[in-house]
Amino acid sequence: MTTTTNNIVRQCRTHAGLTQVELAGRLGVKQQTIAQREGERYRLSVPWIMAVADACDVAIYYDGKWRLVLPPEASNSVTLA
Repeated sequence: MTTTTNNIVRQCRTHAGLTQVELAGRLGVKQQTIAQREGERYRLSVPWIMAVADACDVAIYYDGKWRLVLPPEASNSVTLA
């Protein structure tokens, strides 16, 4: 299963307060790879999305749309278009 919902990568990264360079370092890839994956034309695999979430230490789930699970004080979840 793949998705074109590249916003999840950016949302995880920014929620974690990471730059593209920092996320790239955690994943063992180049910054350019992160920029490409955040681009609108790049198809993302579920394993890649899960690796990003893990590297950002955030919880996500998919119920037709990728969602970032936020702490209760922030909200239950945010829909990522």
